[in-house]
Amino acid sequence: YRYFVIQNIHLQGHYDEAMNSYNELISKMNLLKHIVPVHTYTTVSMKYADLMFLKGRFSDSLKYVEELLSEPDISTADLLELMRIKGHIARFNQKYNDAGIIYTAALKIAEDNSLNSFIGKLYVNLAETLCVTDPGKALEWFSKAKELNELLENRIELCKAYTAASVAYTNLGDYTESARYAGKAKEYADITGYRSGKAFALIALYYVYTKTNDAQSRKDTYNELNTLINDLDVYRFLLDRVNAYEAEIND
Repeated sequence: YRYFVIQNIHLQGHYDEAMNSYNELISKMNLLKHIVPVHTYTTVSMKYADLMFLKGRFSDSLKYVEELLSEPDISTADLLELMRIKGHIARFNQKYNDAGIIYTAALKIAEDNSLNSFIGKLYVNLAETLCVTDPGKALEWFSKAKELNELLENRIELCKAYTAASVAYTNLGDYTESARYAGKAKEYADITGYRSGKAFALIALYYVYTKTNDAQSRKDTYNELNTLINDLDVYRFLLDRVNAYEAEIND
């Protein structure tokens, strides 16, 4: 019951409150760990690790994830979610080869167990990983992600997928398609209320406008992104990268 209360706080975007509440609940569970179901303990701890990642605390998050992966009797679903967090940490540290290895291994497990929801998420993760280093391949993963997540009606994953495709098209020099796909990602973000997804769509648009030398649109998008990230108070490490790029352009 306490977990579901905190999860609702988390989903509403109150990340600091959720993070403190997860930490407090984990401390209480540790006092009774011998009677707490493994799945319950892992789920709460995994949410805490995920928030540490969103806050840019990569080392702390990775340490937590590795500890959870060593837990006995971990379920396949929990294993896959932990592997995905580990892949995210590698990807956001620009260790794309490492992220690809982790996501591919997780995809094999998901496929072996016919877990379509995870397969759809991992298709997206692979598109996100390759959109910079191998944009053509990323678009292949996007096509798979789009087909499966439309079937599953998972609009949040579709938002992520379209963002990855937008970045891929930017790196292929097709800025018209890139802007269209980023716009579609924003639509899904608005429909679902997925504000973190909107931040990524805005970043994709920012780079389109940078490449096309559309200074006014770039500035407007940057201002919208800056306001959103400051409101969310997560993914600040991404805003830092955009700020560095913005400073370079202004120089």
